[in-house]
Amino acid sequence: MEKLDILKRNMDGQKYCSQLSSEISNIQDIADEGMSASDIDDYFATNYKFPKKVSQYGGINQVLEDAKLYYEYVQFKRTYFNCTGTDYDSNTGRLIKMEFVCTGIGV
Repeated sequence: MEKLDILKRNMDGQKYCSQLSSEISNIQDIADEGMSASDIDDYFATNYKFPKKVSQYGGINQVLEDAKLYYEYVQFKRTYFNCTGTDYDSNTGRLIKMEFVCTGIGV
């Protein structure tokens, strides 16, 4: 979660992270094309309305890695789990361990 907090802070909020996550394949294509830094800045300023230039975020490769991280986080949030076991502390009765099984990803 620490990486995600840093990502949100660096990308100036969740709105831009969501844009990145939904456009990850387009960002990958742009990174693969080998466009110049100024062309990439212009493209993102026009199509995504970022508050800063892509180069100020660390370049297209850093933006792509950030998009992948946020996408992974979003997919995890959509995942459903079933609890398969719990362990309790014998002295305090507090829960000390839970086991889960992934049952699928929701929409």
